Amino acid sequence: MDKPKVLLIESKQNNKKPSEVPESSFSIVLRRSYQVCLAHSAKMAVDVAVEHHPAVAILDSVSMRTTGIRVCQSLRRHAPHLPIIHIIPPPESGQKTRSGADVILPMPFTPRKLINRIERFLSTPIEQSNTIDVGPFKLDFQRNMLITHKGEYRLTPKMATLLEEFMHHPNEVLARGHLMSKVWETNYMGDTRTLDVHIRWIREAVEENPGKPLYIKTMRGVGYLLDLKAWQIEQAKKSSDGNR
Repeated sequence: MDKPKVLLIESKQNNKKPSEVPESSFSIVLRRSYQVCLAHSAKMAVDVAVEHHPAVAILDSVSMRTTGIRVCQSLRRHAPHLPIIHIIPPPESGQKTRSGADVILPMPFTPRKLINRIERFLSTPIEQSNTIDVGPFKLDFQRNMLITHKGEYRLTPKMATLLEEFMHHPNEVLARGHLMSKVWETNYMGDTRTLDVHIRWIREAVEENPGKPLYIKTMRGVGYLLDLKAWQIEQAKKSSDGNR
């Protein structure tokens, strides 16, 4: 059965060629369960909505650095029955919006929360998956198994939880405190060596050379990053070459 279509409206890095622009974290999350149609302006959003008839639209006005009101109004005029989920800045930003969207979703939020909001507008909810695919990695929750081009690796429950957090936030710097809170459920930062040890174990599974990591990178003084930009650019170029 075909995946439901969703329209994702977000910013575009206009100074780069399409093959050089990595997917956003929202796009990566959505592609696991949906056909994603991208748009980068109000006009493009209307054109995509009219042509492809998505089941729901997700407007990321945070990335577009706009209130999103004009985009919502355009969609309401030309696709009045299309549900709109409007992603806005955190409440402390002070931004208030009356865009007319069906759902207002302030950041930050978990990928699961976004999926839950989408499912409300679908006639048939999607099945929950026991796996997550991000970049060259697949994580099997049920078996705590990581699958890479190098093979399969059995993970401890904490390793699986830590890697899952990275996979939900690709190309984002995750602070040490954030990881300690999410994985070990503690705000104590007096000793984070256990985090460093688990990072080392994960690198041994995902990296060709754990001493010179390409994916799990240390951001000194801050935390760690799952860097997929180079991989995404390589995949985009392969796709472009294959279409020639």
